[in-house]
Amino acid sequence: DAPPKASIGNRNCKELFECAEKAKRRLQIFSGISPKALTSFMEQDEFNNLVNYVKHFVIFGKIPNDIQKINARVSNKMFISYTFHCIYEDLQGSKVNYKVDEWVDLMFAIFSNFDTVLPQTYISKFSEKPKDYDETVATIEKNLAETTKNRAG
Repeated sequence: DAPPKASIGNRNCKELFECAEKAKRRLQIFSGISPKALTSFMEQDEFNNLVNYVKHFVIFGKIPNDIQKINARVSNKMFISYTFHCIYEDLQGSKVNYKVDEWVDLMFAIFSNFDTVLPQTYISKFSEKPKDYDETVATIEKNLAETTKNRAG
């Protein structure tokens, strides 16, 4: 007999942790430098908190209670929103099948950038891709790869 699989509720832990890692990979861009502002999106400890908050949400299906809001240095809030939309899309078909409004609530709980707007505003805009999103992400990922390579070499 195979050992029983660990689970949280009726969900397999291995799949949940794989989903959390997918989310972390998508969030990695926030550990980089904004190509427009030439400044980091957030401090390293804020990035670590962001990853932990999203992982907690993915694994347990609940927004953490102990969130310290992050004010991401972005010129367009839609950059944050669309990144969360990408995570939502990445996890569709998995055991992590949360609704758009749950992802928007998480985003609003984490980022002070959204303090002056209503979540309903972003539910309808959640899948709206900023025109320069792909180019911006590619630049950030290239810079992160070069930084990692330089540290290793």
